[in-house]
Amino acid sequence: MFKCKGNPMIETSLMNLVELILSSSIIDRTKSIQQVTTTYSLIAQGIRDLPSYWVSNLEKLRSFISLIRCLNTLLPEKALDVFKTVCKQGFDATFDSCQSIHQFITNLRDMIKEERIIANENILHRTLIKLEVEFLKDWLTDNGDSYGEILLLMNKNDNDLWYYSAKIFTYIDRKLDLLSTLKENYGNLPLTEEYEQFNHCLELANNVTCKVERLMVNRLHMHLMRDASGDEIDQQLTEHYIHIEQNLREIQNIEKVDSIKLISMLAWLKYYAQIYAFALNADSRQVVLPKIDQLLININTPFCSTLKLFIFKQILQISGMSLNDMRELYTNRNILWIKPFIQRPRDQQAQNIRRTLILPTPLFECHEEFKRVSQVLNEVDKINELRQIVHQCNTSQTLNYAFLCWFIQYYCRFIQPNTDVDGTFIQLIQHDLSHDLIRSFTPLGHKFLVSLCSNFSNNSYFHLHPDMAQNEIHKRLIALNIVAVFISFKSLPEITCLGNILFNNQRQMPNSYVQHLSTLCLPGMAVSDPVITQIMDVRTQVQDRLNRGMIYDGGKFIFQCSRECPWIFYFQDCGIPNDRNLCTLCKKPIGAERYNVLIQRDPPQIKMSIAEGFKVIDQYINSNDFTTHGLVNTNQNVVQLEQMIEQKIIFVHIDSITNEIAEYKKAYAQFIRERDSEPSLDSFIDELFEDKKRFPLLNFFNVTTFHTSNLLDEFILRMQTLLYVEKSYPVTTFLLKRFNDYINIQHLYPIIIFTNYLIEKLNYRIKRNDAAEKKIIHYLTTGHDQHIIQQYYEDFLHAWYALNLKEVRYGCQTPKFELTVPKEKFAESTSIATLLLNTSKDESSLLLAASIKTIAELQNEIVNYFHSTIEHAINTETKRKQVPLQSIRLENILRLDRNELSQKLVDDSLVLNYQYGKSKDIIYDYEEIEMTLRNMISSLALIDTDKLRFLNYQFELYGENTSLINDVRARIKQQQLPNDERTKLHRLLVGMNNDDILNYLENATETTTIQAFVEQHIHAHACLNDNILRRPPFSTIQLQHIIDLYEMIEENAFDQVLRAYVKKELVEETFSAEEQQRVLTVFTRKTFEKETIAETLKSIDSWISMLKRLMIRVLNANVSLDVPLQLYLERTDLWSDRVSDVDLETFQVDDDVLLQHTYIILRGLEKKQGTNNKSSQQQKVSEIQSTDGQRQKVQTWFDSTARSTTAPKVIVDKKRIRV
Repeated sequence: MFKCKGNPMIETSLMNLVELILSSSIIDRTKSIQQVTTTYSLIAQGIRDLPSYWVSNLEKLRSFISLIRCLNTLLPEKALDVFKTVCKQGFDATFDSCQSIHQFITNLRDMIKEERIIANENILHRTLIKLEVEFLKDWLTDNGDSYGEILLLMNKNDNDLWYYSAKIFTYIDRKLDLLSTLKENYGNLPLTEEYEQFNHCLELANNVTCKVERLMVNRLHMHLMRDASGDEIDQQLTEHYIHIEQNLREIQNIEKVDSIKLISMLAWLKYYAQIYAFALNADSRQVVLPKIDQLLININTPFCSTLKLFIFKQILQISGMSLNDMRELYTNRNILWIKPFIQRPRDQQAQNIRRTLILPTPLFECHEEFKRVSQVLNEVDKINELRQIVHQCNTSQTLNYAFLCWFIQYYCRFIQPNTDVDGTFIQLIQHDLSHDLIRSFTPLGHKFLVSLCSNFSNNSYFHLHPDMAQNEIHKRLIALNIVAVFISFKSLPEITCLGNILFNNQRQMPNSYVQHLSTLCLPGMAVSDPVITQIMDVRTQVQDRLNRGMIYDGGKFIFQCSRECPWIFYFQDCGIPNDRNLCTLCKKPIGAERYNVLIQRDPPQIKMSIAEGFKVIDQYINSNDFTTHGLVNTNQNVVQLEQMIEQKIIFVHIDSITNEIAEYKKAYAQFIRERDSEPSLDSFIDELFEDKKRFPLLNFFNVTTFHTSNLLDEFILRMQTLLYVEKSYPVTTFLLKRFNDYINIQHLYPIIIFTNYLIEKLNYRIKRNDAAEKKIIHYLTTGHDQHIIQQYYEDFLHAWYALNLKEVRYGCQTPKFELTVPKEKFAESTSIATLLLNTSKDESSLLLAASIKTIAELQNEIVNYFHSTIEHAINTETKRKQVPLQSIRLENILRLDRNELSQKLVDDSLVLNYQYGKSKDIIYDYEEIEMTLRNMISSLALIDTDKLRFLNYQFELYGENTSLINDVRARIKQQQLPNDERTKLHRLLVGMNNDDILNYLENATETTTIQAFVEQHIHAHACLNDNILRRPPFSTIQLQHIIDLYEMIEENAFDQVLRAYVKKELVEETFSAEEQQRVLTVFTRKTFEKETIAETLKSIDSWISMLKRLMIRVLNANVSLDVPLQLYLERTDLWSDRVSDVDLETFQVDDDVLLQHTYIILRGLEKKQGTNNKSSQQQKVSEIQSTDGQRQKVQTWFDSTARSTTAPKVIVDKKRIRV
């Protein structure tokens, strides 16, 4: 038999669907680019999730999605128009070569530039590179053997395709099985036919930069290092020593090594050298380390010098030490090859301070001015030239800044020991040139220069001394450099926004800086008004909670303290008023008196809808004008300043900051090198210079950081620095904000599976006391199913201890999530009751219930955000799919795992910068992660957390959440019967036959759901006996009164029928008079006589009615009587709808008042109320009857009851019968 892997008809239909939605006729009718994106993405994801079907044009659809995403990023307002134009010009996502793809991207770039709305050239460049790589990847799917074309294109110097080449190299690696073969052969790849073809491609792509080769070496090295476990390093060094010796000797003749072999050997050598660096840093004492040391000494070749330099650089990076500290540490260690690297130069003491510390030096802008200032100030007798420069500083900012920078460098001389203040120089600056300096730099600048010459005062933060740490010196130099920049603004022709901070509009120092700074609109930068701060936070938090679906309909409100006080606030959690506090402004009480009831006071608090609240917030912000005098005098000006800083400084340099630092360090080293004949070893360690003769292939051995830092954490940090990140990558940004919370979702499934199994196994089969006493280990070691439960338990235990939660929530209860027992002791230390979900409110399983609800709500937050933010353009009325919490399957859960996401980064979403000196820089593909997360979320459903299935203990009837009473109340708002109608119905019930009452109760309670109750019973009147049906008051009862009627019938049934059949264990004669009095006294004192009890519970009548219902519903069944009565008093279904959950929390009956005391309490309350006095409705309390007496009584009722001549009426449709 042949196993069918797919249905050709379904595959053809899917391919036709793809062609249809990509047709020009469909695209022309499109009105929203967001709708196109979402529809295409959902179809692509759905097709990809079909494991048994091959849809050949799926890559075509994905190419369209990539194009739309690119246009939406670059031209958000015109994306749809440009997309339609591109499609009309013949774009169909099918390319015959890599060059045709490159040509399409070039044409698209020109088309986008014609729109003239791209502000950032770097964004345009990166986005189009990403699109081209996506096209190449999709093209590669159908042209797998032509990967060489992509490598040729990538290797050219006129493109940056390597930025997003991770998926390309992953494809090649998997196609050729490159990594695993490299491991098996210890870096010495065999030249098979496939590798010969790959080697030929590399030789055709020959480039002096060796771009592709360096990228591949870095990538293979990274994968090898990720597989290197820390506790196996010594073992790997020993096992692979023979292979590293062979490879090291073979690679000495570099010219004769094939490209593919060179790549594999270099990757393996880097891997071995790096784990060797780890071993040295850990001061390992393994026998193999002296052998490696001797090998590096014996092979004294230029390439071996490169390898030793790489090891030395990696030790520095791994340890985090400075070069001087490392020299001190390794001087006394017996490692011979490292000695040349740690020897201090003979002229160490004579070296200038510039060699040991990078000083603020104008190396690009102002460089020529700095050289001119240095030439004058370095000479003692050039006073006239110095005076001329000072005069020119008044009108030249570049010269002004260069002048100040020289003095900052002069100030650094005080780092050296035994350096005194030069009195002659101080005299020149403080007195001789004071008038000229004040004119050009203002008194503030003059004082700044004097302080730099004199090392500030001894108690100043900026006072330097020889023992100061280098990092502390660096902090001071940065601060002083910033001050110099601000002082230099004085020399500009007109005052600027930043210049306005230190100087007035006349470019002079203000008389009072306190007064001057108060005129600046600082609230625009850091809002100091507490009301503004509060309302902006309220708006942000409420909008975020709306997006995540965390606010229930009953809690979608914002509150204001009063009309007289503008303090605005909201309630956390579900949004319903549930807490109280004092207003920060007026100190009056604000919040809730009790659940969902605001504190009543004068003036009253204001309750607004969220829309109204947002409007009030906007009006308040707009009405507050911070207008003062100056350039930074209004919020609008400050916002413009902030935007200018972002666009001109931050966003322009944020992606290249690492490279710019490297360029500055290189220029600084070149600046210092002007006095030297050759670069110092420090320059090679810092990767500032190359020397191919001294260190061949040095550009393959860049220092790396991926092995000492968490790639995922680095990715999250980098995301925070991106331009318009929330708009470009909304899903990624949303998830990363609470990433540590959302990774808990993956652990929900095994917890649910195990708890479900326990409910099925033990429901109605275990007593409460047994559950509290028996440990989990008992069920893991006994029973025929112990192997099944053991497997479920192991999965549960791993998930439970993997949870990273501080607090969880169940309703209004917020227990702390604390695991006080070690994982290996959990089974023998924890009772099974902890894992048995139940509603008895004894808190045994509260932590479990709260945890699973909290985790499920976390997923609901994500799904709600995705649908409200990403799919908002699709206007559908279909209700979102919901899955009951205890019915979830593995595919219903978001598997957001740190390790899997890190692996996704490594495989498809990051590339190490191959350029020399820049391999610490990791280039991330944020778009790939964004689309991956979107695809993961798009197929998820909401989890229904409203109803849970609970376990019932043996002989206990809780089932509160499955009670018909609560089902009715949850679906149909119930009301009390009007008094007149209640009286009328009560009279009818008193005169009714007992069997009619019992018939009503029997039929009403057999229903399990409100839907069945309404559809089958209420509308059809099937639950009513003929005698009741014929009486108009009963037949016309509205659904909103059905519970009140039912409770009235219950109470009458107890009084007229069941009171005579109370169990022997419950009647008064079973208890002594003292016990009866004690129980009644304790009960009344703890309940309706308690001063702080809820108003609805102060009436003794409500307690009598409730106890009657308790007798009917619970005590006529086989339940355990030795449990606390409080457990049943907390059940909302036993009370009328006037009593709420909050009301039931206002009392607590002692645990020694048991369920078996129910009847004597009822009798005591009736006596206390006087209900046993003679009246028209007085009931005779029967003697305890014998079995024969009971039968006789039943027979009497049967005989005295008018027998119905018809069965209970069922109203059905009349149907014609065909004969």
